[in-house]
Amino acid sequence: MNIHFQPNPGGGANNPNLITNSGLAQPLIGHFGTLGRNVVRLNPLVESDLTLGRIFKLRPEGVHLKLQAQFFNVFNNTTFSTVGTTLSSPSTFGYYSGADTNSRQIALAGRLTW
Repeated sequence: MNIHFQPNPGGGANNPNLITNSGLAQPLIGHFGTLGRNVVRLNPLVESDLTLGRIFKLRPEGVHLKLQAQFFNVFNNTTFSTVGTTLSSPSTFGYYSGADTNSRQIALAGRLTW
């Protein structure tokens, strides 16, 4: 079974976050579905962090300047949160509601040691 996720969480009948091409549908009220347990799998949490730095010797007496660039979630991978599975709220059934990861972030740091 191929499950594809579409970005841009939204709501209502035209919600773009429906798991497309999956054949999933909400059963009638008072009826149980026939889908097995744990058949919807989300993409795994993958975050890659990177730190680049350099130490510059400014004077022979031991004065150093350390510059660093830190990148969090370098490849900007998105992990979607769980799919709505409650029958009491049919407007969210089969839709994801958000993301579990932060977007790419960059931090710059400098340290002067003497």
